[in-house]
Amino acid sequence: MPGLTLRQKIPLLIVSPILAAVALITGFGYIYGQRAVDQLAQETTRKSTNAISSHLQSYLDRPHQVLAINQAAIVSGQLDPTDNEALRKFAFEIVSRGPRDYFYSTPSGRFLGIEPYQEGELMYWLRDETTAPNAEIYRLDEQGNPTEIEEITLFDPRQRDWYKAAVAAGEPTWSNIYLYANRAVLGMGAVFPYYENEELQGVFLVDITLSDISDFLQELSISPNGEAFIIEPDGKLVGNSLEVANFLEQGDSAVRLNGQESNNPFIRELTQVILDEYAPQGQKLEALQQFNYTVENTSQYVGLMPFTDNRGLEWYVVVIIPKTDFQYVINASTRSALLVGIMVALLSIILGLLVARSIVKPIEALNYAAQSVEDNQFEPDVLNPVSQRKDELGQLATVFQRMGAVIMSSQASLKEQMSTLEIEVAKAKQNSRHAGDYNEFHIHELLKRSRQVRRKMGHEQNLSHLLRQVVYFSEFQDKDIEKLIALGKKEEVPENTYLCREDEPGDAFYIILEGAVEIYVEKINKFLTQLSSGSFFGELSLLLGIPRTATVRTKEETVLFTLDQKSLQKLLKQYPNMAENIAQQLTQHQEELASRKETFKKMGIMDDEDAFNNNPLQWIRGRLKTLFALS
Repeated sequence: MPGLTLRQKIPLLIVSPILAAVALITGFGYIYGQRAVDQLAQETTRKSTNAISSHLQSYLDRPHQVLAINQAAIVSGQLDPTDNEALRKFAFEIVSRGPRDYFYSTPSGRFLGIEPYQEGELMYWLRDETTAPNAEIYRLDEQGNPTEIEEITLFDPRQRDWYKAAVAAGEPTWSNIYLYANRAVLGMGAVFPYYENEELQGVFLVDITLSDISDFLQELSISPNGEAFIIEPDGKLVGNSLEVANFLEQGDSAVRLNGQESNNPFIRELTQVILDEYAPQGQKLEALQQFNYTVENTSQYVGLMPFTDNRGLEWYVVVIIPKTDFQYVINASTRSALLVGIMVALLSIILGLLVARSIVKPIEALNYAAQSVEDNQFEPDVLNPVSQRKDELGQLATVFQRMGAVIMSSQASLKEQMSTLEIEVAKAKQNSRHAGDYNEFHIHELLKRSRQVRRKMGHEQNLSHLLRQVVYFSEFQDKDIEKLIALGKKEEVPENTYLCREDEPGDAFYIILEGAVEIYVEKINKFLTQLSSGSFFGELSLLLGIPRTATVRTKEETVLFTLDQKSLQKLLKQYPNMAENIAQQLTQHQEELASRKETFKKMGIMDDEDAFNNNPLQWIRGRLKTLFALS
């Protein structure tokens, strides 16, 4: 946040974490809420499939329990299957206890039984040698006695699926699902083949209707919009809660529907997925499977469980729960978390802004006081409200008041000294004009005192700023400049002091912080130039390791920043890119380099004259690597 003021930064630093925390809490709340809902949905599908399986087990056990009672009655002699009257009474007692069918058929075609009919009425079927090939259907009174013939229909029980299944199995089993003989209802029979002396005497049948299973699924409370259906391993429908037909009537027969052919998208698509991915042909589903599937752009939680019994029955129970049934829980939780978060955030922001104001306001007062000191207009009373605080800012304001008072007093004293010096200089100049005599020593002394006063008043140029004026250091960051200053040294040099002489080794680089130097060729006593504050010299000799080409002497008391060869070597190793920058800059001194060509040859550093002439940058790079042991 480099472009922001302290007034902006502090509130932003206080408010941003609060808003971020609210956003994170709300986001994580939604994520963990979604996970909790997924777990709840899986638990719901598991419980629902278990409930359906338990109901099926109980419902499908009843017919076989009736057959077990039937067998026990025959074995004990309580029931004689050859006695129509006794068998009718036994069937009436069984059917009266629950809405199920009870029938018996012999290999000769003899058939009798009782089934529930409309409005709770019971119908009695009879087919024997006197009625064959027809069966007569009678109404029964409340005592189970036939009253009148309701219908006569052509019927041969030996051609029915349940009879064939019993004969084929030779033991209690289930028949295939079939259409009832006298009504459009799908049913399934629990059958028991009755043998004497290993010879089949007849087949007992207790029917169940698949509509009972569909009714149970429709009444089952799964979720607000949850549904369920049951299919066989080949995909044929057994029952469903979606009020979809399980078969199509074709004359006196029925064609059972496969779930893949259903006009209901839930049954159709999920049956396809189950048969393709979870229970393909030839493979059995072993345990509960739970997965998500999207039907008509709505994500569904799906539970798939195999149902089997010990009599060869194998079905798949499917439970479907729309994700939207649980989404309201997440949405409500997220809204609550967001509302609470917003309230907490607003309260925290208000408190944070108040705290920020209490911090920023005294800091602004201190900043104003600092500017006042800089403008020589500081008034200590300005900080009285801040200095009365009992915290660190109050202590800082108190110290600042004392410091400001000292600075203002010092500034006043320095100004007075400067005024006195200016008066003395003016008098000296006036006296020299009147006397015709120029007192140079006295003037120099006054100038020296003036520089000292200016230095105390802070007029000395900033070293960091001066270093950045040197092209080699212009790209340095603040921390790099600090390291550079730490490597060099600052020294005060008296007037008329030789800093370096021509033909001496170039072992240092100088920046003039204050004062002035003159540069001349001593051999021929030729003045070259004069440098003052902010100038630098000696870099070419230092960087290339060549002798000085001129003599440098201070013209007055001078303050220098010096960087020697050892310090520069450390710097170049810390900043490898700086060597390339220096090499690029040195190529700007081509005339001076060319004038030194013969000197380079005598020194033995002109190892590749062609490179020096054609590509001086390459030569300079090699020289820097050699001189400063760079890699």
